[in-house]
Amino acid sequence: MYWGLAAGSGNPSEAAIFDPVTGFGGNGSATSTVPYTQCVLNGLLTALRPQYWNTERIPHCLTRVFARSSPIDMLGAEYSREVVAEVSAETDYDSFRHRLESGPHAAIHEAIGGRDPKPVGWGDLNPSSSPNESLFFLHHTDVDRLWWLWQERSPKTRIDAYNGHRIDGNDSAPASLDASSP
Repeated sequence: MYWGLAAGSGNPSEAAIFDPVTGFGGNGSATSTVPYTQCVLNGLLTALRPQYWNTERIPHCLTRVFARSSPIDMLGAEYSREVVAEVSAETDYDSFRHRLESGPHAAIHEAIGGRDPKPVGWGDLNPSSSPNESLFFLHHTDVDRLWWLWQERSPKTRIDAYNGHRIDGNDSAPASLDASSP
């Protein structure tokens, strides 16, 4: 199961996934300006109580801080069908990975987890605590799906395509298929 984020990019906060009865609930409490208290007040996750925030034990309600931008809320323009199609049209792995990671992938974290830590802080889909939020897993399943679709467009060259660096202690050698495990 995945959350096809591009489908609802025109009006993300109204997407079925945020339905207050049958979905994962909507934005966190708009009345709170205290970090960790922008609680999701409806939907299937109202009783969820994550225990950690970043690396600290800070029991709290599930929080969301929807990013608002004009004219489209929740940064929807950054993961629209058109943007996803442009990302998917990249022909080499590094370009594809970079555009997907810094574009649609990051936009969802910011759209639900908050873009600016002031004045109300971050929701649980922020980069450090995102596994607190169930939508994290549905979102990352879609990222994996998009990668698989990209690979399937040219499997002979894309299945084994990757790059980057191995980080073993202070060594940052280029990654390769021949590299041994640390």
